[in-house]
Amino acid sequence: MEIKNISLNMYSFGYSAGFIRPDKAFEKVITLEELIKESRKLGLAGIEFPFDRYFDKHCYAEGVNFLKKLSQENVKFFLDFENLNVDLLKKVIPELASLGIRVSRIKMDQTRKTIYGGNRHMMVNFEETKKVFISKLKNLASLLKEYDFTLAIENHQDLHSLELMDIIQSIDPNHLGINWDVGNSISCLDTVDSFYQNTKEAIKNVHLKDYKVYSSRNGIRLVRCPIGSGYVDYKKILNDIDENKNIESYSIELGAQITRECHLNDDAYWNAYSSIPISKESFSEYVDSIISEDGEAYSSYELGIKGKQLFQSEFDDVYTSVVNLSSLV
Repeated sequence: MEIKNISLNMYSFGYSAGFIRPDKAFEKVITLEELIKESRKLGLAGIEFPFDRYFDKHCYAEGVNFLKKLSQENVKFFLDFENLNVDLLKKVIPELASLGIRVSRIKMDQTRKTIYGGNRHMMVNFEETKKVFISKLKNLASLLKEYDFTLAIENHQDLHSLELMDIIQSIDPNHLGINWDVGNSISCLDTVDSFYQNTKEAIKNVHLKDYKVYSSRNGIRLVRCPIGSGYVDYKKILNDIDENKNIESYSIELGAQITRECHLNDDAYWNAYSSIPISKESFSEYVDSIISEDGEAYSSYELGIKGKQLFQSEFDDVYTSVVNLSSLV
């Protein structure tokens, strides 16, 4: 793998792209065109972004025209869908297939307040949410087969690797896959290695993300950091995924500015995963081995940095990530 094969993910810019807006004093928001320029400046492959955030069901045709323009200009892109909107996907997938696009990332929707950190014991309707998700995938199955299109499910701090594989294998392993967010592995009682070993045959797209892991009263805090400065052993991971011929694309995705906390000290957290064969002792030993003692246990946003300084810090995180990855690939 070379750095020129890795794309830049818009989700790296939580503040700069307007996903969070903590103040009104600084209104600049990075656009898709600026993301492309930044990717080129860094010598990266292209961009990844959430299509339905920029082009919803009411203006999806405008979005398709934008993608056609990118294709004509030889700009590499990979699409995410924030919401599993069956109607929108039924319109967009044939258009994507006509452009030679065969894979996009999805995630399981949460019908109420989104819960991160694997804390599904805090969701009153987790099993219902999972059933609705599976039902939507079954609804799309014939379309995916018709256009030979794959939806890659992200481990969005909600489903364990074995659960993801069960869903894929029970519906259509040829047209459902996994979007592996490397940093998110720990949030649902996986190690980075266990997630990869359980899912490696199904991984289509990889989000290169890292976290610094800190102890907290409730369990652990997963704090945004440049790739290569957190808990993930990227030297090993890059070697593994470089040899995996099933993986089609990769992107740099810095963690969110809002720290994710896993409530490992709550028995209810573990009970929510009781159907999965997990050794609490082994996982706890793993967590102890990656706890960070240095730096701040909070993101720049949580430390009160605002405006231009926060905007610049996100670009600095991306630049540092590129430098760190360049030394390893």
